[in-house]
Amino acid sequence: MRIFANNPRRFVDDLRRFADDLRRFADDPRRLAEDPRRLADDLRRFADDPRRFAGDSRRFADDLRRFAEDLLFLGGLNK
Repeated sequence: MRIFANNPRRFVDDLRRFADDLRRFADDPRRLAEDPRRLADDLRRFADDPRRFAGDSRRFADDLRRFAEDLLFLGGLNK
């Protein structure tokens, strides 16, 4: 998916929202139970276009996908 290639402003906005979600999760992991899919979906969107990242982007994208799956699993446990 090239979701961010044509809209850099949306990429930056989504990145800020993603960072905010991670901060809220770090402050109170129980918040993940409120909407685990939103955070996982953000992770998947960033991972779907690994060309957006420098260096070993494919490995980074794979790590994000695994992290998203772990968050979904944890969110399911908290329900």
